[in-house]
Order: sequence, then structure tokens, then C-alpha cells
Amino acid sequence: MKSASETVSYVTATALGKMFDAPKSAQQINQLLEFKGFHVKGEDGKTWQLTAKGAEVGVFVKIGNTGMIKWSPSVAAMLGARSAAATKKARLGPFAKRKA
Repeated sequence: MKSASETVSYVTATALGKMFDAPKSAQQINQLLEFKGFHVKGEDGKTWQLTAKGAEVGVFVKIGNTGMIKWSPSVAAMLGARSAAATKKARLGPFAKRKA
């Protein structure tokens, strides 16, 4: 469980997909997250719901009448993504600091 003192920047499934050497779509990431037991389809068959395992690395963010799950970047390594440094650069995109 996450403590109040932890600061984590949660990312979307799309951002997680960019952390792989061969980028994956959000749909592919969601299928992988389901296969690994991080989330399941809700009763409506459309929305995702966190499992107990997923609640350790993900949060549900309410957006209007619906919402989405965002993930700790650490879940990328659990799914087989590349190194932490490359993961951080992919997450920050054009805002990553570059050495001159």
C-alpha cells in the first residue's frame, strides 16, 4: 500500500507502452496488465478494475462520470520494459534533461 509520504508520478498505459524497446500500444499494455493480474475487466466488460496486486502499483483517477487507471512507472519493469534510466527518459519525453 502507498503511504501519504510517497511521491509517485503515475502514468497511463500509453506511457508505459513507450517504455519498451519495441513500443507497445495502450491496448497491448492493458492486455499484458490483465494477463499479469494487475487489473480485470469490470462487470460492464468495458472498464478496467484494479486487482489487489494492481492496487499496489496503480491508482484509479476519476474523470467526470468515468475514470482511468494510472500506473507507477515501476510496473513497467514488472512487465518486461527496459532499464530504469531509459524508462524515465521515455516517461519525460521531450522534457528529459539532455547533456550538451
